[in-house]
Amino acid sequence: MPSIPARGLVFTISIIALLGPPKADLMSMTMDDHMPMVSSLTGVINSLLDKLTAPELQEIRHSLESMKKNLVSFANQRVQSMLVQQWMKQARELAYDIEDWVDDLLIGSTGQIQPALRSLNVAIQVEEFKVLIHGMQERCARYGLLSKVTIISDDDLASFVPSKATIDWELLWGEKPCLIALSDPENELIRHLIDGERKLKVVSVVGIGGIGKTTLATEVYRKVQSQFECRAFIHVGRNPSVWSTLMNILCQLDPKSYYWGYDEKQVVTKLWEFLGKKRYLIVTDDIWTVCTWSAISCVLPDNNLGSRILATTRINDVASSCSIQPTDFVLSMKALSDCDSKTLFRSRISVPKEDWQFDLKNYENLMEVCGGTPLAITVAAGLLATNFAEPSHQSNMLEKAIFSVGNQHSKLQGVEKILHISYGDLSLPAKSCFMYLNIFPENHTIRKDCLIWRWVAEGFIPESNEESSWEIGARYFNELIIRRLVQPVFSYDDDQAVGCTVHGVILDFIASLSGRENFVMATEDLRFEQFPCDVIRRLSLNCRDQGEVDTRDDITMHLSRVRSLTVFFRIGRSLTVYGGNHNEGMLDLSACKLVRVLHLEGTKNLQKCQLESIGNLCLLKYLGLVRTDVYHLPQQILALEHLSVLNLRGNRSIYLPAYILLTRKLVSLLVDNAEIGSSVGSTQESLYAGHGQRNMQELEELSTICIGRCFTLGGAAELVNKSKHLRMLGLHCYTYRNDQAFRQGIIALVNEVGKSALQSLFLDAYPKKLLDSLLDCWAHIKPGHLQKFELRIKGALSKVPWKMTSLDELTHLHIEFDRIEKDSLRAIGHLPKLVLLKLTSGFSAQKRCIVGKMGFPCLRVLSSLFSGMWLKFEPGAMPQLQRLQLSFGAARTKFLFDGFDFGIQHLSFLVQAHATIDCENATASDVEIAEAAIREQVSWIPNNPILEMGRTKEEKMMKNEELQS
Repeated sequence: MPSIPARGLVFTISIIALLGPPKADLMSMTMDDHMPMVSSLTGVINSLLDKLTAPELQEIRHSLESMKKNLVSFANQRVQSMLVQQWMKQARELAYDIEDWVDDLLIGSTGQIQPALRSLNVAIQVEEFKVLIHGMQERCARYGLLSKVTIISDDDLASFVPSKATIDWELLWGEKPCLIALSDPENELIRHLIDGERKLKVVSVVGIGGIGKTTLATEVYRKVQSQFECRAFIHVGRNPSVWSTLMNILCQLDPKSYYWGYDEKQVVTKLWEFLGKKRYLIVTDDIWTVCTWSAISCVLPDNNLGSRILATTRINDVASSCSIQPTDFVLSMKALSDCDSKTLFRSRISVPKEDWQFDLKNYENLMEVCGGTPLAITVAAGLLATNFAEPSHQSNMLEKAIFSVGNQHSKLQGVEKILHISYGDLSLPAKSCFMYLNIFPENHTIRKDCLIWRWVAEGFIPESNEESSWEIGARYFNELIIRRLVQPVFSYDDDQAVGCTVHGVILDFIASLSGRENFVMATEDLRFEQFPCDVIRRLSLNCRDQGEVDTRDDITMHLSRVRSLTVFFRIGRSLTVYGGNHNEGMLDLSACKLVRVLHLEGTKNLQKCQLESIGNLCLLKYLGLVRTDVYHLPQQILALEHLSVLNLRGNRSIYLPAYILLTRKLVSLLVDNAEIGSSVGSTQESLYAGHGQRNMQELEELSTICIGRCFTLGGAAELVNKSKHLRMLGLHCYTYRNDQAFRQGIIALVNEVGKSALQSLFLDAYPKKLLDSLLDCWAHIKPGHLQKFELRIKGALSKVPWKMTSLDELTHLHIEFDRIEKDSLRAIGHLPKLVLLKLTSGFSAQKRCIVGKMGFPCLRVLSSLFSGMWLKFEPGAMPQLQRLQLSFGAARTKFLFDGFDFGIQHLSFLVQAHATIDCENATASDVEIAEAAIREQVSWIPNNPILEMGRTKEEKMMKNEELQS
């Protein structure tokens, strides 16, 4: 680490240096059991103050506390002058530099304070620090920065947590895209896309960010895609690599083939061959440059088959370059009228109308700010709904905020001004959580669990005696969704949001804030600023879309002060990460001595020495090695004293020694079916011997661990018993060996679950032949805290046992049928808390199974994956169902059930449906009739659900000559 300028406040060093304590003692003095809150606006001053506890240093500590009060008071202001912003930035950077100096001394390779710093140097640094602190405070007073600021403590800000209730989640989770005033442009686009013209036509949509271009293109794509032989929808973005963009198109056109080893020339050749004789539809969303458009369009052949390209862009010149043929068409998006704006605004307030206690007329000025832009109106509605939900937010305070922020940003319009108002309304911790989203690339799906644990590791989440950091972080995640600052992402494997995405306009806004506060440095910042004037604290390298990012000295030289390093890499390629003496052309992780958060996603072929170098990062709290092909972790990583979160998702067949669970501060271990064992021959008993029981007290989340020779169900039961804070446990049962031992183990596990505070239990690949053991023992317990119980049964059942109703805590069920009987769903329908059901079978019933009013009172997500669609819904069936996924064979369904009347129109609460039709042995007309029937049934639902259609095995569809023969 390069020498920090002589302004580091090494207060405790002057005392500690005289004693020369060993390394372990030094670390224990700097890293407390609790985590001081870190903020985008106040920096690490709380953390620094926690390290300055020596009585001899109270005078300087008091000076720091005075500076802290000023920082917090400024941070609480919705409007900050440029002078205040600059003063806050300098104060934050000073605190960062001081803590860096302290930490660098404490993690020195000798394990003790360097002798050269034990006398005169320390005294000099202390004096220089006093001068710097005094100078900061003197400038604050000289410029009168505090004259109009209310001095407050950060305790109230740090402890603010969004309320648990007050928002109608049913309204929010079921929210659909804004389709207001889109019918006319939608019809016009459809007319141009299917007008019968044989030549390739380009239809482009142009408009400002947030005006609804992507929403319009998505709706049009859904409605016309079935009329093309192949299709793809890609998001392009600001700075895409040609390889990534073309590869994305190819993989959507031919998803069953593997092309990730192809270079750019091979991808172009394959695209040309694949599209040469097919009528295709390609949607290219959010194109920013003419050069990008040229690179994409030149590889899409004009095959004279009526193919179409639909492009969206914010740039008029790009739209003009797309439209060079007389048949091409450009649609300019217009702002919403006042009437349509108000309609959208009311529809986006996630509070039941009967509970409204405000007059929308009082917020007409807010509507005027939106300027008819749908994104701005949506964010404004989220702002109002949140203020209504939080008693501490009074309407007059919001009106004052709108006025003051509006004056400060008077030159901005629409979305930007609304975003400034919404950002100013966030609490201090929520601001940090929001700005942290700049870490992630554009159009990236951010996993909820990964994001929250990173927030925790960064210190953004305030601590509470009543709730865990995860629970508080989850509420901040939900708050960002409620405010429409992020968009929730759902899957058919869960009833709640599994992640989120960030709209491009909002991501631009976050990037501008982040740059002003020196919060996150991203790839694009480095590209245009080779030598940034600010010290890099958090660095995000996006190698996924940008191709090879230069990882030589120009980046490595900035790593010495980095606290968070994130690298995203495209699948199938390797990122050279070096872990020892630095060589040119390699990213030197050994330089990141102060890093707390390290996330490598998609990097391949990490060598042993590279992984071992991570073990030298002794301040590391969060380590993410996602989809990196890591199968074994070296002891150096497992011995990291402060590692609290280990994310190894996406790595198959990974092996972890048993003592990983004994890490003193390990809170979360996220893996995919990892095997827990012991490299020295000992078994699970080593987990619970002596001090191991005490070490597991911090463990909250463990998922998903294989049940095998070294880690059994009995061991899992003991883990639940010893880990008092365990909140989530996931087990993969496929690798067990002894039926009798398994039966005893499941009884022990269920008993411990009943006595514990466990909130979530996941049993994956549970053997069907031992289902009775689970049902028998579950009938005798009543878990008081369990909120989510997910069961995935391995093997096909001939029928569902009636004892299944004993699983009254079951919320998520994946089940496979051998042969379906008439009453197969009766027992499942009686499960009172079931919210998700996934049914699969390679066979079909001979008669339709009618789903009536009785049963499934809470079901929200249904996946039915059968060779023949045998379900039919009556009026009143599944009254809470929101998302429906169907997959069935057209030929078998028609033959067995004489038609495609599924009664989908009776699912009155449905908001999203996805139907995939197997075309094997079916005629083209049968498939079209099936698709038309589903569209008609969905169209009758008042909610106007989103409908997505797909086909499989189109190459096995019956041809005309086969029918004639």
